[in-house]
Amino acid sequence: MRRIGLVRTFSVWLSFAFVFAVGLGSVSAQNRGDVAGASSGDASTRPVTIPLTIRVKGMPSEVELQTVDLTVSEDGDPQTILSIRAMGNAAPITIMVLVQDDVVPSIALEIKPLAEFIRRLPRNSRVSVGYLRTGSLQVRQKFTTDLEKAAKSLRVPLGVASAAPYNPYVEVIEALRRFDSQPLGRRAILLVSDGLDLSRGVSSSTPGQSIDLQRAILEAQRRSVAIYSFFAPTLSSSSG
Repeated sequence: MRRIGLVRTFSVWLSFAFVFAVGLGSVSAQNRGDVAGASSGDASTRPVTIPLTIRVKGMPSEVELQTVDLTVSEDGDPQTILSIRAMGNAAPITIMVLVQDDVVPSIALEIKPLAEFIRRLPRNSRVSVGYLRTGSLQVRQKFTTDLEKAAKSLRVPLGVASAAPYNPYVEVIEALRRFDSQPLGRRAILLVSDGLDLSRGVSSSTPGQSIDLQRAILEAQRRSVAIYSFFAPTLSSSSG
């Protein structure tokens, strides 16, 4: 996925992102009606997200970009805008928190700060909580805009070796598919895991050899989901 940031020379910073149907192009902005767009339906195209920052003279910093129209072109050909969403601290985000269930017991100390992080997300954010464990992904909370409910769905990881997932990336891919029913815009997964894929032996655990890690990367790119991974040792990895 290719990205570019553009800045207009005005006086107040306003940030948002838009998604259009094909590659990187030139962007022009006019102060007109709401932006609306639909996919062109061309199977050969793919969505691309571009962050764009505009300064508008005389406008307050808290104004929402609801009256800016964008035209996008690539090599002179007009492209279809699929969506436009505000970014920054006040922009909603669709995020899934994933915790590997066999992490060491000390990770339990991070659950409370993680819950506070969820509570402080922007209004109208959508949050889901899941655990990577033996068998399949355990979803404790489906996507919800109730941040308090999502925060309370967090639990202390089991912290036992028997809870280790067969392959963490298989379950990450399963989690990524749940974004298909969610609106476009800012999307992310917060992943707490040791990141080791031992399903095909020790050699497959290296990033360059893990087939499922590469699949997870491609699935995340296709859905425009940013994955923020936080290493946490597990009982199996720490004992090895």
